[in-house]
Amino acid sequence: MNHNFMGPYNTLLNYLFPFEEDFVVVPQFKRPEQSKFTTIFIISRDGHPVLFVEVETIRSFSTHFNSDIQMHETFKVLFDDVRVPKLYGISAMGTRICVYTMDRNNGEILPEAIPHSPTRVTDTASAERWRYDIVQPGVEDVVRGIVDES
Repeated sequence: MNHNFMGPYNTLLNYLFPFEEDFVVVPQFKRPEQSKFTTIFIISRDGHPVLFVEVETIRSFSTHFNSDIQMHETFKVLFDDVRVPKLYGISAMGTRICVYTMDRNNGEILPEAIPHSPTRVTDTASAERWRYDIVQPGVEDVVRGIVDES
């Protein structure tokens, strides 16, 4: 996988979350020591996040696990600024996406964090979580549903 997905995701997000409806799409690049392979797009309305999308530039067994950790960490970083009842996050690996949610009232994040073992390598971050393919019919409706709630 390569950086060619940044432009298409930027275009898609600006299309789905237009500035005419008071949305702002801001790409943020993580420093190399944080992640060599991730770009985050934060979509805000009225100065508060309604969605974030983390785009991975590589896809591998370890990337699934690391992406899950990054998603949970980003929810925690954004928590104080969230005003919507449910904050959405999307982890994207190429065209494959996993949709996460955080309930603002109780802080619950779904899907739950993937457990890990310090002594074993196990496939606890199944590729099944990234089952939606953004270019397949009907998946756009999943993302549009997020827009409708924002």
